[in-house]
Amino acid sequence: MRSVFKSLLSGRKALQAKIDKFNEKTDRETREDANAGLALYNELIDYMHTYEWLKKDSSKEKMKVYIESGFDYEVLMGKFNLSYDNAKTTVKWATKQFRQKIGENTVSLLQQGFPYEARASYETHTGKLKMENLIMSDLVDALPDEEYYPYSLEECKYELRVLYQYSKKKMESVIGKADLKKLAYIRHLIEGSSKRAELFRPYMLDVLEGLTSIDEIIEWEEDIKNQNVSLD
Repeated sequence: MRSVFKSLLSGRKALQAKIDKFNEKTDRETREDANAGLALYNELIDYMHTYEWLKKDSSKEKMKVYIESGFDYEVLMGKFNLSYDNAKTTVKWATKQFRQKIGENTVSLLQQGFPYEARASYETHTGKLKMENLIMSDLVDALPDEEYYPYSLEECKYELRVLYQYSKKKMESVIGKADLKKLAYIRHLIEGSSKRAELFRPYMLDVLEGLTSIDEIIEWEEDIKNQNVSLD
């Protein structure tokens, strides 16, 4: 099996050569996909050179010598007085650690021309991409742990819609269309200490808990006004 480290370097070189041949006839999508792939290659190679994917300093030193020597076992053996079998075992173990850190399928996805899928794999395994970053935290807490099942996405349409409705991007979009002053006022009715807030709070809570409708509390507000109840 080809070393994942060599695959990253050769893959970047091949993709850069492909990009260099682009011209005015190259469509935008092809350019964007290629640039996304190249960016991820660079990021993965930079991460490779940090050696943060290894815990022990001794392992980091060995892999740094091996990688920076151009993957030369002889240099690794001479530097650390290792037998060939020990050097090979060291590299094999460290390579496994790297693949696990970046995701077993990340490099193969990148090589096959799926840069966005590869990035998602990489960011998931390095902890950059989590459900907590995508979905409202209360919903994440209510979700079961991840587990593989042979469902089709067609069978999961309802569940996907639920997650989308509570995604942070969806919430940002919804909030962005609302009047911030009105939102501040509604929050005051729930958390504030004015007489109006004290009167309205139980009904606001009922709305948010799904126990009554918005139209019903609007009618209740009209009744209060008609009774000439002081709200301030």
